[in-house]
Amino acid sequence: MITTDPIYRAVQEPDYSWSVIVVETGLPYRVSGYPMDLLTEDVATALAEVLNDIDNDKRTIH
Repeated sequence: MITTDPIYRAVQEPDYSWSVIVVETGLPYRVSGYPMDLLTEDVATALAEVLNDIDNDKRTIH
């Protein structure tokens, strides 16, 4: 399995909510046009982990 730096990261916002950002741009990840912000820590962390796992699977030669 290829290990890379994460593409997605859960970050705490100044208002104490959480977002999932695209590390390269610093912008919130979007699903169907909706930014993944105003999340709880648990949801943001889990979402970032799943997105990174999916991305790592795409980079792995099967």
